[in-house]
Amino acid sequence: HQMKITGAHLLWHLSTPKFFEAAADATQARKLVVDHITYMCKRFAGQVWSWNVVNEALNPREGHPGGLRKSPLVSQLGDEFFDIAFHTARESDPKAVLVYNDYAMELDTSEHESRRRALLTLLDSFKKRNLPIDAIGLQSHMRLDQFRFQPAIYRQFLKEIAARGVKILITE
Repeated sequence: HQMKITGAHLLWHLSTPKFFEAAADATQARKLVVDHITYMCKRFAGQVWSWNVVNEALNPREGHPGGLRKSPLVSQLGDEFFDIAFHTARESDPKAVLVYNDYAMELDTSEHESRRRALLTLLDSFKKRNLPIDAIGLQSHMRLDQFRFQPAIYRQFLKEIAARGVKILITE
């Protein structure tokens, strides 16, 4: 049907297997990440248009450096897990669009504002580290029960992402 398919999600804190959490050290954890991403990307190379390489790694409320969510990935590898993931995905499926995907950035609330700032800081760090990221995926859950959407705020946020040279995907 000529549909563009996204492979979701190569790394996500909610689907981290127990054996990864039990990795003996960073070397073993790194190998597990590389093996998983290599297998998935090579297996489906050419069949998917994009990969959500990392999903939902931000949660500034937890107080972790850079607004990162406390997760087995961060515990085992620090923020280097992004470098490992994006470089491995690019090597394994060079033609796919590589995406960092996240949620809760669309409303005019202090929580969403802190998430927007954390995402832009994260994206700046990716660019400084030459990570091969092509797009930011924004879930944009427009809920009527908490409708505090201000188009001007979201428009400015989208402009800030675009100014960093990546595509913007509305993923949900």
